Amino acid sequence: MFTSLNSPTKPRSPSLLLTPYLGSLHSFLKESASAKRFRVTGSGKIMRRKCGKQHLLGKKNAKRRNRLSKSVQVHRSDYNNVVGALPYLKVNRKN
Repeated sequence: MFTSLNSPTKPRSPSLLLTPYLGSLHSFLKESASAKRFRVTGSGKIMRRKCGKQHLLGKKNAKRRNRLSKSVQVHRSDYNNVVGALPYLKVNRKN
């Protein structure tokens, strides 16, 4: 005796399982948050701000605060992630 729980289910057709979604694909959307955090120099280097200068500044000495104010170049290990987030950035793309 088969109930609805014990009855064998009919396998789904493969066309339903492998149907690709072809909705509106937005290609090359820039990430606005990334655009505000990175700058490009005239020679094409990507610069970023140093972390650690947002709060608790009273315990940090002036030399340290000045050092944290400066911009530094994006490290080579992070370069591809930054360039991928900003498709309209005017840099030489490294592969």
